[in-house]
Amino acid sequence: MPLPLAVTLHLILRLPVVVDEAAFATGAFAFAAGAFIVLGRDDADSDGPRRADVDPPWWPDFERGFRRYSTRRSPRPEGLVRS
Repeated sequence: MPLPLAVTLHLILRLPVVVDEAAFATGAFAFAAGAFIVLGRDDADSDGPRRADVDPPWWPDFERGFRRYSTRRSPRPEGLVRS
């Protein structure tokens, strides 16, 4: 709220430059502090495991197939290679 309030005061009232700049700086600082608090929270207190820590159920099959594909001699799939 401090930043929109400072902008509103700037647009509506003719404040002295020092007061106007101080209001804007205070609003910007309050906005940054609030963003830091909200975005800096650690969700370690949640009940379940974090999504990044759990592999999807299809991942092991995909990884096996990808390893087979990447170790082949030809970079093209077998169906496209003519002998």
